[in-house]
Amino acid sequence: MVPVTLQQTFTSDGLQLSALRYGEIQGQNQRAVIYVHGFTSDFYSWPFVSEMGKAIASEGGVFLAIQTRGTGLYTELIDSTRTISKYIGSYYEILEEAYLDIDAWILWLQSQGITEIVLAGHSLGTLKVTRYLFEGTYTQLVKKISLLGPFDKNAYVEQKSGEKWHEHVSHALKMTEEGKGQEIIPPTYDDFPMTYQTFYSWYRPSDFNEMWDFYRMDTYDFPLWKKVSLPVQIITSADDESLDYPQFYAKNQAYECMKKHITGVELVVPPSGGHCFLGQETLVAEKFRRFVNA
Repeated sequence: MVPVTLQQTFTSDGLQLSALRYGEIQGQNQRAVIYVHGFTSDFYSWPFVSEMGKAIASEGGVFLAIQTRGTGLYTELIDSTRTISKYIGSYYEILEEAYLDIDAWILWLQSQGITEIVLAGHSLGTLKVTRYLFEGTYTQLVKKISLLGPFDKNAYVEQKSGEKWHEHVSHALKMTEEGKGQEIIPPTYDDFPMTYQTFYSWYRPSDFNEMWDFYRMDTYDFPLWKKVSLPVQIITSADDESLDYPQFYAKNQAYECMKKHITGVELVVPPSGGHCFLGQETLVAEKFRRFVNA
């Protein structure tokens, strides 16, 4: 039986976060995995996450599935004094602050004797993990990254509103600058409710936000990936709707684009399972285990 333990820590800006730790921190093991969930999700529900955790722990490793300030839709987080709370969650999250949560967990693992980190992220978590390589405090400890379920979010808004989404980004910035950033965007902007500040954080012009822009692969050179030298694994199901934009490209074109622009990438394509690998958890966990331990 793999031990699973609830851990808690605090961010540098005073938020209490929780995590599920798979495995024991002991002996000569100095490497741990930090898993970052996606938009509106959490750190404990999806079966593929627990299978990944058990796969790592079964060989003496440590896997930490972490809570972030983007957990859930509208989540109450206690501050470090445990006397007041703050509501954040996916609808209010700012991606520029995501590194603070990963920082906190790396610092906690360091305090337990861990000196090497593998970062894994799912969906929106793929952006957070990659951003961390450039924005995080402890980037020198990160040795590999695994990106599960990458999604072409800009193709999604391009499909929804055409070039008009660039106007939406400008308006979101204006609302944020006017102190209205925590108001909810109109449904014409996005099919998912979120605040203006979150919408701007997602879609502002940035190499971080454009790292999966396969919909314009003919004209975009993916400059962010030229700056990443760590081993990279990508796991994406053949039927993942997050890369299903036939009006822009075929999925095999997206796969070839990844191979072209991400040096030495290990690409894993389960035959089914959708965005959250349903029914493919064992395959995903095994491929992930091999990558982490290689």
